Parts: sequence; C-alpha cells; structure tokens
Amino acid sequence: MSKKSLYCFEDLSELHQSKLIRSRMKEIISLWCWDIEVVESRINNEATAMKIKNFELDTDFHFVDDRLFKISFNGQLQLIDVVEAIYDNDDYYCNMHKECLTVVSLSQRNKINVGFSINKSIVECNVDILNADASLSKKEQQHINNFIDHATLMLDIWRSSVIKKWREYYLEVFRKNNFKEIIRDDLINLGNVFLKNGDLATTINGVKNGKENCNN
Repeated sequence: MSKKSLYCFEDLSELHQSKLIRSRMKEIISLWCWDIEVVESRINNEATAMKIKNFELDTDFHFVDDRLFKISFNGQLQLIDVVEAIYDNDDYYCNMHKECLTVVSLSQRNKINVGFSINKSIVECNVDILNADASLSKKEQQHINNFIDHATLMLDIWRSSVIKKWREYYLEVFRKNNFKEIIRDDLINLGNVFLKNGDLATTINGVKNGKENCNN
C-alpha cells in the first residue's frame, strides 16, 4: 500500500475493496430491477400454488462469497395445506397418520380451528377450541399435541427447502449479470478517491482526471 494519503480503488486492500463492493450492492442491483421483478413474480406465483395466505417476501441483497445473505417470507397456511406440505417431504421416520386424521376430523366437525403462521424464521401454530362445551378426550388432546410438534418441525424443513430454491432464482440473476465485476469496474473507473480505510474522500469528475489525481 502506498504511503500517499488518498487512494484509488485498486490501491486499497482486498478487505476494503470487498467492503466497498458490498456497500454498493444495493445501489447497483436496482439497475437489474426487471430481472428481479421476474424472479419475484415467479416466487409469488409459486407461493400462491402452495396456498400460502398473506404472503410477503423479505429479501436483503447483500452477497458474501456468491451467496444470498438473507431471504425469508411471512405467510399463513390452513390445516389441510399443512398436512399436504409436511407429507410432500418424505417422512419415513415418524408416522403421524393417526394424528393427522384426528386433527382433520376435529377441524371438520368444528371442534377446533388450527392455523399455522410462518414469520420469517419462526413457524408457529395456533389452536382454538371452537366449542367450549365440547371437551376433548385425553387421546384427542395427545394427538393434537403430537401433530403440532411434528407439523412445526416438518414445516420448518419445508420452509428451508422452499427458501433454498428461491435463493437460487436470485443467484441466477446475480451470476448472469456478474454484479461484483461490474461494481469493481465502476469503482475503478468512476474516479473516486478513498482514504486508507476505504471511506470515500471525494469524487473527481471524469475517469482520466480521477486517475491522474490519484497518481499525483
């Protein structure tokens, strides 16, 4: 590293170059909003097909080592859709057939109402007793408890697999547009002057002038 007080992007350490690239990611990614909109439309369609209610996608476009740093979603699932979702995951280790039948039957008879919420990284279940006068048997209550424990676990696995697939959609856009190299070229050619720690010191208009000032 040169002893001069101002530096061009190429003069900075690799650590500070990476820091600058990450800080510019949110700014530059808006230039590919069409690709992002296509991905979000695809995800919204899939969420509808999965019967996720009140669906909200949550993304944070910070990339580290070519991985999407954060993607999650909020939504609700009805009981029958949860049963379908957890049995789409081949669950050979814990058979909940009787528990599913009990819970679905109680729901169909309007004894209980079961709903599931996915709030970012948390899967939650809510069970309402619809008829306070109709008591549940000990066996029915045990089936409900077992079902809830198992369903929340399987939904968390299901949620992770869905997010993994959706993350790949965004990464395809990221790889196709080669964001990091584009941002690196911009930082080299825009004529920005930085302090040693990577903070922007000033901006010099024009690539040629920026280069000349950096090298003086």
